[in-house]
Amino acid sequence: AGHAPAVEYIASHLPPIPKVDEAEVRKAIAELDSDEFDTRKKATDKLALWGGQITPLLEAEAKNPSAEVRATIRRLLTAIEKNTPASPELAREVRAMKVLEHIATPEAVKLLEELAGGTPGAERTRAAKSALERLAKSTAAVGAAK
Repeated sequence: AGHAPAVEYIASHLPPIPKVDEAEVRKAIAELDSDEFDTRKKATDKLALWGGQITPLLEAEAKNPSAEVRATIRRLLTAIEKNTPASPELAREVRAMKVLEHIATPEAVKLLEELAGGTPGAERTRAAKSALERLAKSTAAVGAAK
């Protein structure tokens, strides 16, 4: 039960990423041009969270009239392409997946499987899948060594 609280904490804070509504993505892209910094920041974070699943919609906005919107979209697309977290929140999520991978209890693996079942292309989903793949390889290596 030593790792159970950590798994429960991560489970309560990181549900699987649901499929995004295209209208919601377009609204967030429009909010990138807001006069309010907080609105732009929230929109950027939301778009970053959706990750690769919205690449086509982001690419369609690459010629947006607003220089700030174009710059933000370029940063998001670069982060998606490099498979790097586009925000501190996403970096924490990737670390959380590594914690679950390290814990490797049945509960941690079950949570990784649930998170890996989220929307394809989302950062959280990709991080969970990567953790499961690394676990499978290490388990196979340990099994082969016995």
